[in-house]
Amino acid sequence: MTAAYSVTIRRLGPEDAAAHRALMLGAYQREPEAFTSSVTEREHLPLDWWARRLGPAGSDEQVWGAFIGEQLVGAAGLSREARERTAHRGFVFGVAVEPDHRRQGIARRLVRTLMADARTWPGLRLLELTVSDGNASARRVYEDCGFIAWGCEPRALALDDGREIGKWHMQWMLPAPGRRFAFADSEVAAVEPTTGGWRLRFSAAQVAEQRDGVWQAGHLAPVVLVLQTAAPPPALLGRLAEGRLIDAQGRAWRELPLPQALEGALRLELQLARGEAVVIDARSLRLGAPPRARWRESLAC
Repeated sequence: MTAAYSVTIRRLGPEDAAAHRALMLGAYQREPEAFTSSVTEREHLPLDWWARRLGPAGSDEQVWGAFIGEQLVGAAGLSREARERTAHRGFVFGVAVEPDHRRQGIARRLVRTLMADARTWPGLRLLELTVSDGNASARRVYEDCGFIAWGCEPRALALDDGREIGKWHMQWMLPAPGRRFAFADSEVAAVEPTTGGWRLRFSAAQVAEQRDGVWQAGHLAPVVLVLQTAAPPPALLGRLAEGRLIDAQGRAWRELPLPQALEGALRLELQLARGEAVVIDARSLRLGAPPRARWRESLAC
């Protein structure tokens, strides 16, 4: 039995590849009916293949691990489609917990962690997964987390022993963002240094709000954008004519949900109404409403 407080959840990196490989090969061996992948298919793959699956924040394939001390006892992955018309879909894969550490809520914590992170992926609208027919405990975990089964695919898996297993398809719809920020026509009031970067304070940012499922544009609100970057603070005061954020996968975003947090190789391209253009490379971005007391202080005469 494992005390819940002793389990740490974190995103895995390439340095965790060997531990993740051992965890997953063990799961494939013990429960072949639960996974589409098999030991035969995966055991001869080089370690760098496993390392490539453990992408950093901002990448299109990431895995979270559950640790007790230094031991990896569980994992769950999230990937997204690369094609333009299906990039709004994310896929949960490789959910596994060591048998000695089950029934402690670890799988739920892993799934809920990646669900929370999915809210920060620009453009992601739903998560999908499959669970083998008859795997009631796994399906219960996903249902507890909010996933809904919409259909069973018969004979989806053909196992070595001749059995054929159906797969239930499940979905979770991400909550629609209530507000979104547009770079164009937003007014930059201040550029301030911070530890490891700087922040832009927008005194009149263009913010759209969702009401009864309909986006209402034209709202002005104070917004703060914080960048972790080695670039010097730019001379960037005044109204923006346009702007866009380019993420690590090359996708460009002219509007972002509020709040928003992104990590990875990011590029911010901004152009002032008076003509100057600025390009900023950053390691992370946070976008949100400013603390009210500090904002009032910054506007004091």
